[in-house]
Formats: sequence, C-alpha cells, structure tokens
Amino acid sequence: MFNTLAGWLSSNLLLLSLALLAASLIMLFLLLVLFLRLNRLTKSHKSLMSGMEGLNLEELLESYLTKVHSAEVQVKELEAICHKLEDYAKNSLQNVALLRFNAFENMGSDLSFAAAFLDMNGDGLVISSISSREESRVYAKPVSGRTSGYHLSREEEDAINQAMAKSAKWSKVEQN
Repeated sequence: MFNTLAGWLSSNLLLLSLALLAASLIMLFLLLVLFLRLNRLTKSHKSLMSGMEGLNLEELLESYLTKVHSAEVQVKELEAICHKLEDYAKNSLQNVALLRFNAFENMGSDLSFAAAFLDMNGDGLVISSISSREESRVYAKPVSGRTSGYHLSREEEDAINQAMAKSAKWSKVEQN
C-alpha cells in the first residue's frame, strides 16, 4: 500500500504542486481580505474611541455621567425650592375680590364695597365699607376657613366666595 501511494505521489507530483500553489494563493488572498477588514475596523475603533476635544469614548462617557449627576442634583435642589415656594404661595394673600354694591336704595350709585383678601386655605380678612350721604363706616373682619367669628353680611360672603372661586380656577390649571 505504501508503494502504491508513493508511486501515485511521484506520478502526480506536478498536479499536487499546482494544487498546493492554488491553495496557498487562495489563503494569501483571504489573508489580504482579512488584513484589509482588520485595518478598517481598527480605524473605526480609533475614531469611535476618540471623541470631542481629544477625549476617548470612556473619558467622554465619564464626563457626560458627571454632568448628568450634577444636573440631577440641581433638579432636586430646584424641586425643594419649588415646594418651599408652593408652601409660601399657599399661605400668601392671593385670592382677592372686590364687590361694589348699593347699601341704601336712596343712594345713586354703588358707593359701598366688600373686599376679601384670602390665601389658598380661605384665611385672611374681609374689609367692607357702608357709605351713606351723611357718613361712611368701614369694617374689617378676620376670616379663617372662609368664615369669620363675626357676623358676615351677604356682600362680604359673596366677596369671599368670589375670591375663592379664583383659587379654584388656579387649582384646575395646576392639576393640568
């Protein structure tokens, strides 16, 4: 068997040499293609890894993460300030209404008035003035939760309700 194989190899030596040469050329071609692809990938990798201002991708990501963390801290600080401002606004006089009326039938115009100055909770004061031809009287009454410990006239109650209606409109806007 060894003799037959050796005989076949010696008789087909030229054919085997050509086959090995062709296989070597194919391998060389594939090696060249792989080298070109590797070169292209290396260039892509370098361009990806070098970001703006000469930083590589890792340094660039770390820089962005630092900026994002800083922005998160600032947002939390702004949220705290907003909550403080909301609390301050709720306790500030912001619901104001003025109701003019004619206290006496014999008077020619609406010289009397009731003015309500309230916060979001309906706390504050109502001032009313009753004017006649001979005199004018002014009353100030504290308001807590839309009511007072003093008797409120219909006009004073209407002024309080008008002021709080403005607050209700603002609450609807806030919810949206």
